[in-house]
Amino acid sequence: DVGCQKVGFVDPQAMCEDPREKENWLYGYGFSYVYTRKVALTHPYPDQNMREDYDFFATIRNSEHLQVYQDPLQSMTIGGPRIALHYDDYGICVHTLHPRSTSHSWAKREVPMDEVLGLDIAEMAPVLESYFTRFPRTTESSPYIGKFERRADRPLEISIERRRFAIPCPAGATAQQVIAIVGSRISALSSYEKQLAVFKDNPWENGKFNPQVSCLASGDRIGLRTQLVWVLNETERGLKGKPEDEEPEEESARSDSDREGEEAAAPKA
Repeated sequence: DVGCQKVGFVDPQAMCEDPREKENWLYGYGFSYVYTRKVALTHPYPDQNMREDYDFFATIRNSEHLQVYQDPLQSMTIGGPRIALHYDDYGICVHTLHPRSTSHSWAKREVPMDEVLGLDIAEMAPVLESYFTRFPRTTESSPYIGKFERRADRPLEISIERRRFAIPCPAGATAQQVIAIVGSRISALSSYEKQLAVFKDNPWENGKFNPQVSCLASGDRIGLRTQLVWVLNETERGLKGKPEDEEPEEESARSDSDREGEEAAAPKA
């Protein structure tokens, strides 16, 4: 809602119990759609003020011209669904609700901003930011957005030290948050946690670490599509154990000038 700059999750299927009314919501409001050029030419989008979405899809569903399609994998013409509804679990689309919207769409819950930043739409950060800054904020709440509610944690597979297990991962979690959860799971000391890094892509190649694979920054978020991450320590990444990384011995750390000064200050026999 641009008036309060808050985001809500709309689920048309959960808006009502009556099948007829539910169908009106599913095919009329609260979702985005794509269709082929053939459909647009066969059944042009109706030029009308209200119910144009529903009438358009009702025509397609009842069309005699679109009841079959060619399956390229089986080289045969078969009957099949002409419309597929996809439940958006990953946030692939965001709609702007303006004050004079005629849809009266309402969101079941308010989505926390950290969860929003973990959705697919957040990958287009400049566009998303423009939605929040295009209009002035005029109110603190929205009559179209329900109560503040966090999404349930989801399982995230972790591969670490030749072990693999699942952790409960909050929606929109950062790499640093994942490291903290992993550290708690393996009872790691805080000093060891600081050595850990998270990888979305497999960093192992033929049993060796591939330095070309980049780890996530501590503030990078784990997208909802990510099901498995790799967590490596500094030794595995080749950052520990190198000569240049070792602490110099106390003796070698002293310069020649320091030694000369010590010899000059020493009492002569």
